[in-house]
Amino acid sequence: MATKLESRQQETSRNARENEMFAYQMHESRSADLRREAAQYRLAREATAARREQRREARRARVLARWVKAA
Repeated sequence: MATKLESRQQETSRNARENEMFAYQMHESRSADLRREAAQYRLAREATAARREQRREARRARVLARWVKAA
């Protein structure tokens, strides 16, 4: 039969393992959130760059059309 001290040490050890597991799960959850956030940011940045490039191409086409028309 375990003494009170041994029983308390076992309980403390079990609580420590549970706390470590909880901390690990929280870390994994936060890491996943950060990865998702980074992916969304990257997607938004790529979409912005694509729209900017479309505007530039449209502007080039208009300028070229004016040059051709003027010539």
